[in-house]
Amino acid sequence: TPWGTIFTAEENVQYFYGDLEDWWSSRQVFNPAGGAKAGGIIRASIAASPASEFGMDPNRNQHKDRDAYGYLVEIDVGLDGRVAYATKTGRGHRKLGAMGRVRWENMCVRTGADGKLVAGEPVVLYGANDRRGGRIYKFVSSKPYAAGMDRASIRRLLDEGAVFVAHFADLDNASGYFRRDGKDMLDPDGTAPVRGRGRWIRMSLDSTDVAPNAGRSNANNETVTLVPAGTTVGAALRDTQHNGMGGFASQSDLLKMLWTAANKIGVRELNRPEDVEWNPKGYGDHGPMLVIAFTKHGRPNALDANGVLNTNTRTGKLVDRTVRDDPLGSIFALQETGPGAFSFWALHRGSNADVPAVN
Repeated sequence: TPWGTIFTAEENVQYFYGDLEDWWSSRQVFNPAGGAKAGGIIRASIAASPASEFGMDPNRNQHKDRDAYGYLVEIDVGLDGRVAYATKTGRGHRKLGAMGRVRWENMCVRTGADGKLVAGEPVVLYGANDRRGGRIYKFVSSKPYAAGMDRASIRRLLDEGAVFVAHFADLDNASGYFRRDGKDMLDPDGTAPVRGRGRWIRMSLDSTDVAPNAGRSNANNETVTLVPAGTTVGAALRDTQHNGMGGFASQSDLLKMLWTAANKIGVRELNRPEDVEWNPKGYGDHGPMLVIAFTKHGRPNALDANGVLNTNTRTGKLVDRTVRDDPLGSIFALQETGPGAFSFWALHRGSNADVPAVN
C-alpha cells in the first residue's frame, strides 16, 4: 500500500473450516431449505463442519467461528506476527472487516499518477471474489485523506466506509464476456467507440440504489417472488422473499455474506476475477483505469440474464443448466465515468494456441 503495509487474502477457507454460505453448491445450485431460505432471516452457518480440515489431519483446527476467516488481512511489515493492530498507534496486523467477507483473491489501492494517495479524496480499495460468479468490490472510506497524514491516521480511515459491488450490466450472461449482436467486442488499443456500461451498487440495508433485478422475472421459474420495479437495494436485501431467498437482518450479516447478497439483488456474475490492478496513468487517450484478469467459469450460472435465481425453489434443481462458454479467460479494463457509473471493454482474449518452447 502507499502507506507501507501489505494486504493478503484469505481465499478458499471453506476447504479448511467449511463454507459459511453453505446453501450454495459448487454448481451454483441454491438450497431452498438451507440457511438462506425464503420467508426467514439469512443466518451464517458457524458450526464446525465434519469435512473441515487443515493440512492432512481432518481432526485439527475445526474452528467453530468460520466467520472469522475469509477477509483481507493487512500485514504491518517488520513486526512480529503476534502483534495485533492498535487503533491509537496504527501499528500491528488486522483483518479489514469493513470491506466484508468473500473468497478474496486480490486487492489494490486507487492512487494518483505518482502512486500516492490524492489529498482531499477518500481512500479507495478494489478487490475481487475469485469464485465462479464472483464479483468485484470497492471500498470507499467515509473520510478523505489529507496531505501529510501519518500512517496511523491513514489506517484509521479504513475503519469506516461504504462497500460497493460492480454490476456489469452489458456483460453477456451466457458467456461472461463482452458481446454485442452475438459478436465478441475486443478492443486491445482502446480506439473503438463501443463500451459496455456498468454501475457501482452500494451494499447496504439502507442503500437507495435500484436493485438490478427489481421487477424482473424468469418465465421458466415460477417459484421466485420479486418485488416491484424501482425497488431499492436496501429494501430488496431486507425482504424475506425477494429472489427466492430470505432477508438480511443486519449490516454485519450482509458484509459476512456478500456472495449471497449480490445474488439476491441480481448483480451480474463474473468469470472468476483472478486479479485486479490499478493503472493510475491509463494509456493513449484513456485515463486511470482498473485492469481485471478473468480466469474462466465453466459451470452454470446462479442467476439468469435478468438476475433472477436459476434454481427452482420447489425442486432444488437448476432451471437452466447451460455452462458458461468462456474457458480461456480474458483481460478487461474498467474506467469510472461518473458518480456510481463505469464503462468497460475487453483488452485481451485468452488463447489455447500452442505455446512455443523457450530455449
